[in-house]
Amino acid sequence: MRTAFLLGLALSLSSLATTAHAQDPAANARTVAQCLREHDEQVQRLMHLLEQAETRSRAPGVADDVRRDAVASITAVVDRIRAHAQQVRHCIERHPIPVHVDGTVTETTADPAHDSLATDRGTVHEIESGTQLAPSVRVMRGERVDGSGQAPDENVRAAMRTIGSRLAVCYDQYLDRAAHRSAEVTLTFTASDGGRVGSAQIEGGAGGFDTAMRQCVERAAVEMVVRGQRGRAVYSYVVRFGD
Repeated sequence: MRTAFLLGLALSLSSLATTAHAQDPAANARTVAQCLREHDEQVQRLMHLLEQAETRSRAPGVADDVRRDAVASITAVVDRIRAHAQQVRHCIERHPIPVHVDGTVTETTADPAHDSLATDRGTVHEIESGTQLAPSVRVMRGERVDGSGQAPDENVRAAMRTIGSRLAVCYDQYLDRAAHRSAEVTLTFTASDGGRVGSAQIEGGAGGFDTAMRQCVERAAVEMVVRGQRGRAVYSYVVRFGD
């Protein structure tokens, strides 16, 4: 049930309204709606990662180190969801939507105690955003989302740049088969100790692209090597193809 968690939070905060100076309710409503949309997308991705980590932690016969890593991932993802909830609360408090109670217009007010919470992104680690890999391929957002390992950010960015032309070829071949389409996909890949990418997958509906396009992108990703990778880490990249 999309947005249920965030919408519930928005309604609960609106009920905490106190008398304050008048603001533009329509403008504030639009700002809050945009905030909810942005965080809902990320929370849905996190829920998918949470389900994967829970599955790994409960899998029969799984190695102890993999199980420990999965448990640590669950904690990290839950912390990230909590951070998103705090940021949504901050957004709502900064842009109060008036509530009519017994003919009196009231609205929420900002709580300074939550300002620091809203800026605390917990375990969120953004690697890059807005990077052009090729004329038709752009990184919208890249993050380390799972695992106890890590590599220098510049090395992860460099690894993505090495497959930029391959991703562009995947898209060009798709355009030869289908009508022009611009869309974003979420590419998730796992780098093991030493930097080899052992698995890669496009999450969700693959932006409406066909199976051949998805497989082409995934094959390109598994050829990456993330230099300086220590331990296992999962990276998630939102990549836009087209204009």
